[in-house]
Amino acid sequence: ILGSHVICTDDSPVKVKDHSKENNIKTGRIWIYLGDSEHPFNLFDYTTGRGRDGPLKFLEGFNGYLQGDCFSGNLAVCAAIGTVLVACLAHARRYFVKAMLNDAVACNHALTTFQALYEIERTAKELKLNAPDLKSMRNEEAVPILKEFRKWIEQQYQEALPKSSFGKALFYCLNNWDELTQYVTDGSLSIDNNVSEREMKYVAMG
Repeated sequence: ILGSHVICTDDSPVKVKDHSKENNIKTGRIWIYLGDSEHPFNLFDYTTGRGRDGPLKFLEGFNGYLQGDCFSGNLAVCAAIGTVLVACLAHARRYFVKAMLNDAVACNHALTTFQALYEIERTAKELKLNAPDLKSMRNEEAVPILKEFRKWIEQQYQEALPKSSFGKALFYCLNNWDELTQYVTDGSLSIDNNVSEREMKYVAMG
């Protein structure tokens, strides 16, 4: 897995027996690491918490791209090992879905933008584009959309209430913009991290 150009990761809480805790239960963490197409392996790892020590130990020596959530642990791990975090646009999109009751008109505009970006990915998949051609397609079609979207977000954020659900959606995008748009720099990267999130269903199912 560590030989991959891209590793996708996600994590999920799990209940663990611990007789020293209340109700004899504590919360542990299960992590998934997925290799790329040339290293098609999935590995589940357990840690006692969500700290960066577990991923940092597992990913030691890895120098490719890490695709995952924009939480502080992933950012710290990438900074420590010198790799690049690629964030998930599906996460950013969910913030606007949650904010629909707060500002339906603005959120619909954002969701329409996400739809346009995903349409580019669907077209590329139908055309079976290789990584270099996909990068070219994204540069030509997705990058202009993202630039306009960034301007719109900045304008909206000046007027939005910071603690509102819509304000939080805007802040998430602005605060993680580089990671969210990293996918356009390499055709082997994905627009989201859904592939590893789907693996978490096995944890939920026991």
